[in-house]
Amino acid sequence: MSATIPTNPLVSVVMAFRNGARYLDPAIASVLGQSHGALELILCDDGSTDAAPSVVADWAARDVRVRCIRSEVSGGPGAARNRGFDAARGDWIAIVDADDVIHPDRIATLLAAARDHGAGIVADDLGRFGDDRGGTILEPLNLTGPWLPDAADLLSAEAARPAIPVGYLKPLVSRGALGAMRYRDYMTIGEDFDLLLRLFMAGARGVVLPQALYLYRRHGSSISHRLAEPDIAGMLRAMDDLDRDMPEAANRLAGPLAERRAALDRARAFASLVARIKARDPRAATVLLGSPSLARPLVAAGIEGTLRRIGPGTARAATEPVTLSTQDHGPNTIRIPAHAADWTARDVAEVARRTGAGVGHVRVAGRAGLHALGFVPGWRAAELTPPEDGWTEAELDRIAALPGPVARTDAPVIPGRVHVRTPTYRRPAELERCLRSLIDQTHADWVCDVFDDDPDGAGRAVVAALGDPRIRYRQNPVQRFASGNIDQCFTRTNPHRAEYFCVLEDDNFLLPAFLEKNISAARDAGVEIVFRNQLVEFGSGTDGARLSRGGLLDAKLTERRYDPDHFRLAILADIGVSNGGLFWSVRAVSDLEIQVDCSATLQEYYRTFAIEEPIFVAMEPLAVWAENGEATTRDLGGSASWLRRELALKAAVVRLRRRAWRRAGPAERAAFLDDPAFSYPREDRARGLVKSLIRLDTAGALPPREVAALVLRGLLIRLTGRPESSLGAFLTARSAARPSASR
Repeated sequence: MSATIPTNPLVSVVMAFRNGARYLDPAIASVLGQSHGALELILCDDGSTDAAPSVVADWAARDVRVRCIRSEVSGGPGAARNRGFDAARGDWIAIVDADDVIHPDRIATLLAAARDHGAGIVADDLGRFGDDRGGTILEPLNLTGPWLPDAADLLSAEAARPAIPVGYLKPLVSRGALGAMRYRDYMTIGEDFDLLLRLFMAGARGVVLPQALYLYRRHGSSISHRLAEPDIAGMLRAMDDLDRDMPEAANRLAGPLAERRAALDRARAFASLVARIKARDPRAATVLLGSPSLARPLVAAGIEGTLRRIGPGTARAATEPVTLSTQDHGPNTIRIPAHAADWTARDVAEVARRTGAGVGHVRVAGRAGLHALGFVPGWRAAELTPPEDGWTEAELDRIAALPGPVARTDAPVIPGRVHVRTPTYRRPAELERCLRSLIDQTHADWVCDVFDDDPDGAGRAVVAALGDPRIRYRQNPVQRFASGNIDQCFTRTNPHRAEYFCVLEDDNFLLPAFLEKNISAARDAGVEIVFRNQLVEFGSGTDGARLSRGGLLDAKLTERRYDPDHFRLAILADIGVSNGGLFWSVRAVSDLEIQVDCSATLQEYYRTFAIEEPIFVAMEPLAVWAENGEATTRDLGGSASWLRRELALKAAVVRLRRRAWRRAGPAERAAFLDDPAFSYPREDRARGLVKSLIRLDTAGALPPREVAALVLRGLLIRLTGRPESSLGAFLTARSAARPSASR
């Protein structure tokens, strides 16, 4: 069956899902961002019980191309897709899984291939990402050009050792080729291969491209790579139905079909053995002795399971920006082909492998970079540098349709606009209060991105209920935990062309003049960073919550302009800056995003140390910091004992204090104990010097017995404490890229 394709055919994309709310956003965005815009997206909800329906409702409200068909009861993926097929209005129908993403040019490329080859079925290779080791599905075929398989070729590929899983292909099928054919709704696994095989057996002409424009996610809840006895029983039943429904075609393929049936019989025997072993059934040994051929796959499965258990565990999102470029720009560069036509499946696999855990920021340049961005699954923010001749209108439309916030280096900053970043995690009531304080600001030109670290997306409903278009909801593609979620809010990426930035954590809130007065303070003082005093809310989240009378900085700093080396001395007596007090401009040279894994406490020490330019301390408290203790502690990797963690933290702080002391000028060091620029008690400053073994002469600020005890404490930390592993990476990065800030 050949295909006659109109110039701009309507394509119906069918996406079935059950739960998996955290993966839906990037999947939907990748479909709606296609360069072929004549499409509809039919979302088939198969009885979801998580936040997935609200995710879909949000998209349907924003884009008329989105439709949802919901079933309250789960009938399986085949039944869900069949409902989508029946509702489809397009000339072509595409299958996209709800946890995968596709390149913006995929549908246009597949349609062109169908036209060139007169095909009614067209597919492409799939690049793996997520928990898998990378590579592509069709890599063993070593395709160098289009593949024109028939039904026998599909069966041969599946029967190969190792198998080439062509059943994973996600084809674009013409309505004429599909006809009344549907998925077998009793199948839970293998339903894609069964439908594809039947289409080819019915005479459809197909072509498979060597390009990998489909990115296939492997994760812990994937079902496509798990075979149990009921799954295999469904696949064997489908073989019986083939003989009954398509007897002539089945007879022509009798040999390959018999081989497939034999392979499924072996798989069923193996699944039965595994089930017996897991149930500690003593008859498992008898089964294995009677079928020694099952030993090899059993050993392989055991090795794979062991590797999975000792593997990296929870995927962590990359914190450092990744650069996609045709040139080498350092260790975080992924080299890409200069032209879209030069991309191979291997290139796609490498990009997906290195970014598939969920990168944060991506930097790309020119047309090559814009094309490459489509191969980065779940990126959160992108910085685009235009080609020398500028973007075309079509490219600007494509940029506007990208799934995440994009900062264009050729786009001018909007004076006075503030980009507020709000990290949140499962505190909907606090988040609502926080965002309402933003809505009440006297300065109205702001945009807020809410970064939700909750896999269930608890913050989405809060943002939707507020209904303020300035507030944008973004669910982290990979959980970043407390310090990681906060740190990403200090990115240099500027997707909204803002002049100023600040971080508003979900349990904190602002007084109405916060934005307005910070902008005035920065401009009046001639600085790019303002550190604002904050009130404290004691007992936050309880009936007895109350605000402090004074601010956090009242007994620490004074209202004035500090040079960076002078200000950095604050960490000798205290942490220094707090996240909610910082307000900075697009012109700031200090990189406030720490970009190393560490505790939230140490992150604030690092951020104080990272300030490399004059900073103005504003003492009027216009923000509120909630004192809620352990409710905010979700740092990843707390496997070490409390004592070891404390020693590591204190050892790192001592190193930072000593480094800050060395970087200060002689006059600042000499005056430190009595410097009126600081309001810290004189004895607190002296304790910081002695504990860090910097200076033992406290000029009478401390009694000799306390000095001796502090020296002993400092020696104990130096001898037994190993600084957190992030310290070396942080200091190396800051030393290598220290900006030259005017003083």
